Parts: sequence; structure tokens; C-alpha cells
Amino acid sequence: MADLSSIQLLRDVVKKALWQAKRPKTDKMRFLEFAIDGLREMRLYHVREGIKVQKSTPDSINTVDFPEDMEDYVAVGIPINGELWTLTRRDTIITTTTTVDEAETLDSTDGEGVAIDDSQPLTFAGRGGMNVHGYYYADWENRRFVINSNSRTEILIYYISNGVDTTDDGVYVPKKYVPALISFIVWQDACFVEGKEMRAQYLEQQWEKRKHELKEAEMPSIDEIADELYYTIYQTPRR
Repeated sequence: MADLSSIQLLRDVVKKALWQAKRPKTDKMRFLEFAIDGLREMRLYHVREGIKVQKSTPDSINTVDFPEDMEDYVAVGIPINGELWTLTRRDTIITTTTTVDEAETLDSTDGEGVAIDDSQPLTFAGRGGMNVHGYYYADWENRRFVINSNSRTEILIYYISNGVDTTDDGVYVPKKYVPALISFIVWQDACFVEGKEMRAQYLEQQWEKRKHELKEAEMPSIDEIADELYYTIYQTPRR
């Protein structure tokens, strides 16, 4: 069972928003849609939480399906020595497939599934930017990643969830999101009610204020910033 001290049911947030907006219970489904939209927006643009990790094995045509709840991805990579080694995005990867007996396959004569040649001359004039562990292409139309030259059989996908995580009891959200989420809900409600244009402008200002509070709370600490700076410092010049 989840620890309820820091989370709240989304339906309870909706009830509170209905009460604050002085709207009837018949608007519950409208408010629920607003709540889901607000949660998605916060996860995508305003908070650092919401990143999940999925381990997947590429199929026979070197693709990995997007996680069902993925709104956007952060990184695609493999584990090396306890850390994530990211694969490099390469938009020139051939993404077409050949259909044989109604099944997708790869035809190397058409460049499908051909490993990228990263060989380069060992001179200062050699082209840089190679990734010996592999490359990927995000195929949004088919909601899958195309993997090329992967040195491991499993892929780690770091992604931003839409935030709608369900349990037997419903959808839970962090309590620290609640003030901002309610501000978003009541603002959206006013936007669609004729004659409430001025009210909508005021509520939008409240939503902007709550967003700012969330971003301030999510800012990295001084120690975190210092650690990141130290991590990028090398004793010798980097080329």
C-alpha cells in the first residue's frame, strides 16, 4: 500500500476543486479531464519528478516500443559500470522495414538493420562524435525506438510519465502538486464559461504564481550545482 502521507487521490483533488469553484457535482468529469491535463503539463514542463525507467529487449527488427504512459523521453542507453551510457540519436538511420508473409523483417540490401560504420582514421583530422555502444531513432509515428549497433541485449529508457499511475484505489498525485493542480483546474473551467473572461484572467495569474512556486521548489541545491560543475572539470584540456 502506498504511503498516504505525501500523496492524495486525484478524485479528492477534483472534489476540492469543484467546491472551490462553486461548481455542481455534474461537472466532475470535466474537472477530471482538466486535472489530468494539468498533471501532464506539470510533469512535462514544470517539475523534475515523473521520470521513470523501463528495461526492454529489442525485437527481431531492432525496435523497442515506447512505454504506454510515456509523454516524452529523456535518454536511451545501456548500463555500464553502474551508470547509464546513453546511445546517440541518429536521425539518418534507415527506419523502413520489409514485409514478408505479413511480418516485418529487415532487408540489408535496402540499408535496413545495417550496423553503422564508426571506423575513423586515428588522426587529429578524423571526424569525432562516434558512439561505440550504439545509436537510436525515435519513431514517434509508430511509437517505438529503432536501435542500431547496440552492444547490450537490453535497453534502458528514461522517460517522463503522463503522471496517471493507477492503483486499485484510483490515481494518486503528490500533495505538493495539489495547490497548483487546483489552480489549473479552476482556471480551465473559467476559460470555457461565457461571461467569465475577467475571472479567467485572474485565475490564470494564480496558476502562473503556483507554477513559479513549483519551479522554485524544484530548483537544484547549491551543493547539487557544485557537484555538477566539479564533475565537468578535467585536469587536462578536452578536445
